[in-house]
Formats: sequence, structure tokens, C-alpha cells
Amino acid sequence: MGTEKEVLSEEELSALFDNLSEEEGEQAEDDSGNENGDEQKEPSEKQDSDRFLVFPLLERQTLGEGMHNALRLVFDSFSFKAASALESRLQTRAEVGFEGLGELRYRDFIDRLPEPASMWYCAFRPHDSYVGVCFDRALVHCAIGLLMGGDGSGGERSQITDLDQVVFESVVAVLCSQLEAAWSRLLPVQLERELRETRPRLLQVYPPDEDFVLASLLIRIGNASGKMCWGFPMALIEQLRPICLQFSADGEEPLAETSGRRCPAAVLRLPTHLEARLEQSKLGVAELLDLSVGDVLKLEHHLEQPVTLSVNGRAKFNGSMVVYRDRRAIEIKSRKEL
Repeated sequence: MGTEKEVLSEEELSALFDNLSEEEGEQAEDDSGNENGDEQKEPSEKQDSDRFLVFPLLERQTLGEGMHNALRLVFDSFSFKAASALESRLQTRAEVGFEGLGELRYRDFIDRLPEPASMWYCAFRPHDSYVGVCFDRALVHCAIGLLMGGDGSGGERSQITDLDQVVFESVVAVLCSQLEAAWSRLLPVQLERELRETRPRLLQVYPPDEDFVLASLLIRIGNASGKMCWGFPMALIEQLRPICLQFSADGEEPLAETSGRRCPAAVLRLPTHLEARLEQSKLGVAELLDLSVGDVLKLEHHLEQPVTLSVNGRAKFNGSMVVYRDRRAIEIKSRKEL
């Protein structure tokens, strides 16, 4: 999947982007004299932007309430995990909001995606199926700007190049990993990125009349916002249905943990007190009186020993000390067994 280009240095990438910008500027000058062409181009770009927002959903809905709830809870969990992962990867504020699920034909899914866009097909292991995910170009260009060391506000280009796809793949990898984690409460899956395209209608992997389940999410990265759409073939959903419904039937409480939306709004607004605690050490009175500025206290806490994170005085998680945005932070490694 283009891995040979991933060894490019930041300086080489910057030079390539600069050359691309110059070529686009020259092309814009060549086209400026064609008034008819300009008049037609502007509505076309706007139409592609609008097309991304509306999908012709099927009137016949086959998911059922149980499967719909299971998928909704997966993507609720994914939204929370993805926002945190994007903030860590891009070093900026990120928000991911799940907008909803819908059923449609594969041809309508492909036809309504914007062009150009960042389209990816991932093998859904261990099941023999592919799922698609598409990002509009505003998100792609903002993420690339941040990855290149900018603030993500360098402006949106009219095209997405294959080099853009290579750079953006690290973001796609992060999101695939978080979707795997969200699915893990129901069943273990692995998403393997295999196909990519900037013109979604040129890469079609399913028959046009195949039923598809669409999951739409809105992403905000810094000052940019755009859509991310996941498409699942109904044949795959039918394979997963018994597992998802059995999981829900065995006990709905584990599923409810993945989404705070089932809690009353008043409860969600309540504050909690988080405390990270190292192992305590004993110090004699004489040693205490001898302390002065510059002295170093040795704690009974080894470097590889986990840090205990307590919520409202109760130990909930084990973690390790890390540095995040020039501050000390705790990376959660496991839950405390109650």
C-alpha cells in the first residue's frame, strides 16, 4: 500500500508539497481565461461538498432494534476513543461525534461520496469481507498540515494526491485501531488496510445493489471539520448478528458501559476527583528536619512499577507515567480488579 514512500523525510515531503502548490498555481492561471469553465467549476465543487451530507437511505430497514443498538454502542465507544487518539497523534484538540446509522445500496453509498476524498477499504478479519471508510479533503489537508508541524490552517487544496494518502495513512491507522478496540467488547476483529483511492467511484469492491450499513461521524480537528463515513456490507452484518445479539442477551450492562448516553444528563455533569498515587516512603523525624532545598527523596516506587489511579478515593486503574503536551500524564494500562 505504498509503504515504500513512507521513508521520505519531512524536508522531502515539504519540498514535494511546495512543488505541488506551484503546479496548481500555474494551472489556475492557465484556466483563469476560460470564463465558462470557471462558471461551471464552482457549482460542481459545491455540489460535491453538498453530496457528502445526504444519502438516499432505504425505506426497508433490516437491522432490527437489537443490532441497531449494538452498532450504535460500538460507534459511541469509537467516537470517544477516536477523539482521544487523534489528539495524541496530531497534538491538537479533536472531537468526534457519531451522527447515526442508515441502510442504503452500495451504488448510492459510492455515488454520494465527495471527489476527491480519501477512500480506504479494510479487510475485516477474521471474516472474509471488506469495510470502507471515507474522509473529505478538508480533514485530510488539516491532518497533513498538523503532521508536517504546522497548525493545520494552511488552506484546503483542490486535490488529494497519492503522497497525501501516504502521509494521511498514519491517521487512518490510528482510527482503525480505535474501531478494533470498540468492537472488542463484542468480538475480536482486525482491520487491515488494503485498498485506497482518491476517486471513490473508481474503486468499487461490491455489486451496485449490495445492501450497505452506513455509519456517519463528524470530526473536528482544530479549526477544521468534516465527515468520516464507514460502510459495512449487510452480508457482514448478518454474520455478526448472532454474536452481537447474544452478547446483548447475556447481559446489557457491559454494553451500556461503552456509552455514557444511557446515563441521565445530570449524572454526566457530576465532577469526579482523580488521583495518581506513588508508593509511600517512611522518613524519620531527624531526616525530615535535615531536609533542605535541592535534596532528593528516594521513594519506594520502582520505575517499572505501575501508578495507581483512584477515582473519588477508590483505586480504578493501573497506569504509567508519560509526558503529554509538556505535562506529566498517566497512560492507563489496565483496570483494577475489584
